[in-house]
Amino acid sequence: MLQELDLRGCEVDGSAMAFLPASLRVLRLSGPLTDGIMPLLPRQLEALTLFNMPLISDDALACFLAEVAARLTSLTLAFCPKVTDAGLKPLPHNLVALKIKGGGRKCRITDAAFQCLPATLRRLHVESAPFVHLPSLSLPPSLYFVHRP
Repeated sequence: MLQELDLRGCEVDGSAMAFLPASLRVLRLSGPLTDGIMPLLPRQLEALTLFNMPLISDDALACFLAEVAARLTSLTLAFCPKVTDAGLKPLPHNLVALKIKGGGRKCRITDAAFQCLPATLRRLHVESAPFVHLPSLSLPPSLYFVHRP
């Protein structure tokens, strides 16, 4: 059974999401996909990577995260400039790994996104997000974090 699928660099539209198997646990997507793709993503995912997706908004991401809260343990957002602190507000309660690659000044994520991290979070990686100053946050000692502004 297919459990992991990397579609970065592939042209994907909403109709392709209907063919993803129920066994899929890890999905990596990239490209100019719009908010319309988020409701079509499988709800059984344990890990999701959204790479270079300039059209994905806070509302679409937050809605998806709220719906998959029971399963998602790893989330990577790379070069998603429309995503702000609001999009990360409903982080799943069992999230173990969070990776943010902001893309420099285009990144609109700030320290506020990391004020209420899930207790289960063990790995936090923040890169190219100039408005995030993780050392100034009071992070739990059990959390391994990498910060490259």
